[in-house]
Amino acid sequence: MAMTPEVAPRDEAIDEKLCIIKDAVSCVLNQRVSCYSFQQVHHSVFQLCQRQCGGLLFQIVDTSIMLHVAELRDRLLRSPDTELLQRLNTEWGGFRSAVCHISDALLYLNTIFTNPKQTILEIGEKRFHEAVLCHEDVAAALVRCVGLCLVSPTSLSPSKKMRREFCNLYKDTFFEPLVEKTLVKVIIKQYRVEMEAVLSVSNVDAYITWAVDTIKKVRHDITQVAGTNAGRLVAQHMGLLLIKKNTKQLLYNNCGCGSSMVRLLNIGAIQRLSSALIEVDEMDAFLDMLVSTGKAMAAEMLSKLSSDALAPVVAKILSLRDDLQKLVDAVPESLSSRASPISQVLSDVVNEDPEFPRKLAHYYDSEIRSHTDGGALEQVVADTLSLFRLLKRRDVFENFFKPLFASRLIDCAPDDPPACEMTFINKLRNEYTDSVANHFEIMFKDGRLRSEINSGFARSLTSCDELPLKFNVTVITAGVWPNLPDPGIILPEAMQQCIRLFKGYYLPRHNGRRLSFHTGWGTAHFSLVNRGSTYELVAPTSFVNTILYFQNDTDEKQSTLEDVCNSTRMAENDVLAQLASLTHMRLVTEECADGTSRYMFNTAFTHHKTKLRLRQTGGGRMVRDNIELQSRVDPSDPHHSISIQAAIMEVMKSAKTIRHSELRDLVVSRMTKNGLPTAIAHIKQG
Repeated sequence: MAMTPEVAPRDEAIDEKLCIIKDAVSCVLNQRVSCYSFQQVHHSVFQLCQRQCGGLLFQIVDTSIMLHVAELRDRLLRSPDTELLQRLNTEWGGFRSAVCHISDALLYLNTIFTNPKQTILEIGEKRFHEAVLCHEDVAAALVRCVGLCLVSPTSLSPSKKMRREFCNLYKDTFFEPLVEKTLVKVIIKQYRVEMEAVLSVSNVDAYITWAVDTIKKVRHDITQVAGTNAGRLVAQHMGLLLIKKNTKQLLYNNCGCGSSMVRLLNIGAIQRLSSALIEVDEMDAFLDMLVSTGKAMAAEMLSKLSSDALAPVVAKILSLRDDLQKLVDAVPESLSSRASPISQVLSDVVNEDPEFPRKLAHYYDSEIRSHTDGGALEQVVADTLSLFRLLKRRDVFENFFKPLFASRLIDCAPDDPPACEMTFINKLRNEYTDSVANHFEIMFKDGRLRSEINSGFARSLTSCDELPLKFNVTVITAGVWPNLPDPGIILPEAMQQCIRLFKGYYLPRHNGRRLSFHTGWGTAHFSLVNRGSTYELVAPTSFVNTILYFQNDTDEKQSTLEDVCNSTRMAENDVLAQLASLTHMRLVTEECADGTSRYMFNTAFTHHKTKLRLRQTGGGRMVRDNIELQSRVDPSDPHHSISIQAAIMEVMKSAKTIRHSELRDLVVSRMTKNGLPTAIAHIKQG
């Protein structure tokens, strides 16, 4: 048999007091005047709490609030979107004020009864959030209203206070999931179509300007309507859409892309593009573009130069470096934490060209010879060292640099050699091995002592020992200077007399030393008078006999190679190389008859310069370049052994399988090309 629980009778006094409180709460919520006084309400709350009816009282208050916010929500949903924010602001303000009045009236209940662990004000905010703000239809209407405010911001000011309160109270539960994220979706959908249209008709610089301005405007508008956090979130997603998503197109593909900006050295456009990419964390992609474009520009520049060009190659690379540096300086972010893109470009360029160490040595040589200003020379030293630091094969640079350095020391004026040479040596010591720098320092000191030695020699001469011609000597230290082959020519008697006089002065003052005059070094200066013009001709010492042969040829007859060799008592190969240089300068004419070349001094010779430097040539290239390859190599030097081993590994990697004789020949060829002529015995030792 079913049992029905018996309901305990309730005191009429309690029901009366509950009705007073219920009426008071309803009147406050609906902004009506209650028929009960504040004292009656306060006394009723006190008595109910004394009789342990606080839970029942809280339930009545909660139910009244729930019914009121449901009615409030229905009124909001009936409002047009253009008025929703104003209505919500008004309803929220009235509701919160009413709940505060209720809380004041029921103060004793708030203070004494703590079973729900919530105050009346907290209950009111919770019910408003659940019934109004979290309602799907209300949230959707709010997003539509915010979108309308972006277009017509006349309704912004009434919602600012409400927005701040909502953001503080319901950021995680309402604003972020229901307003901010939904707003992001609406904005992204709207601007995706516009982005594609602008990107298709604009160059990159114009597009970046549009994208950055659009992001700023949207962020400002969203901040005004939905708060700072919402503005920041929308701007972040706009950056991802408009810039980050199109990074590759902006850098490489589209009209006026980043790569084109680099080629045109458009600093302003590069600055705008890099700033935009930094904001979306794409700086690495920008730097990669800078490196790849720089390498491509270097390859294109160098492809236009002759294969025989040496110094111009380095000059072009340095010019490219300066241009890229201007672009990097314009990037509005420090690159200290990243590898320099310029260093990456230059390192790849200089190490991919096996001839670059030779080109760098010739660049330094040509610049030092052509500049006299101290500031310009210091810049040449700094530029050369900046590229030297990037070289992986510094030993190859040394082998080309050393003969050129020796030639400069001998060819320079009798005064001290340029001070920048010692500056370069000292800085090279910090970058390279001490043994190499020590050799260069000894060579420099030999050149510096030349003035002192020649002055002493001149003072020692008596009237009986007058020199037949102007004579300057450079005493070089054996084993340190490059070991160039001595042609061993028989010098004219006047020069031999100068040599004898110098030996008579030098040897008694330097006991234990031996002197041997190297005709492969040094220069001879001739005064050439022709057709009323006077020229100073500077030629290698080994040219003396050949030049004098044509100078003494007063019959203006043609001579064969055999005639010149017999007269100068020189080998055919040496004479042939010198004749090639003389004909190249047009000092000597060459005619071919019956298969035999005949040479004669060019009596019609003229030149726009008055000082002419004659260099020995062979096969269309400077013989000096070939002589440089014969610089002394010590097989016991560990650097030489390492170079041999590296050459062997390179050949074996490229050939996979190879016969021993072929390996030997390829290694010798590779070492010779790198300025390290190597004998087969050296390869076996290495």
